[in-house]
Amino acid sequence: MKKLMYFAFAIALLSSCSKTKGANEMLAEEEVLQGDSVIEIIGEWIEVPINDTHQTTTPTKKVKFNRDKTMEGTPEIKKEKKKNRKNQADSITVTTMVYQMWDQMGDTITMISQSAVDPQLQDTVSWGIVTLTSDSLKLHNATQGAKNYIRNK
Repeated sequence: MKKLMYFAFAIALLSSCSKTKGANEMLAEEEVLQGDSVIEIIGEWIEVPINDTHQTTTPTKKVKFNRDKTMEGTPEIKKEKKKNRKNQADSITVTTMVYQMWDQMGDTITMISQSAVDPQLQDTVSWGIVTLTSDSLKLHNATQGAKNYIRNK
């Protein structure tokens, strides 16, 4: 009887020592799947205005992320207000920026745009990917706010 109790105790002890993986360990070991099973940012997206009042006055903005890291999209109007000395008026510079390239590292996407008039003038903006599903993309930038997109099918 004692041998049977020791044997049952040993089995219980061995089974409790078996390594079970936690959620973090499983995610760390998870392989990146290729093809359709991974939601890709590659493709054409249409910006959905967050405030409905702009929807009727602002034309639809599109952006396309190409597989070769090039980018196309509706030109962005960039306005910069420059402070001058006390006696002079502030000046506002308006530039049309055209998307050129993009890169994604984790949950951050960096977009590089270039001036339509002066190719030496470039702008690089990093956006945090808030959500990415097969149909929607939500981005956030601390200075420029949020942008919502739906996939163009």
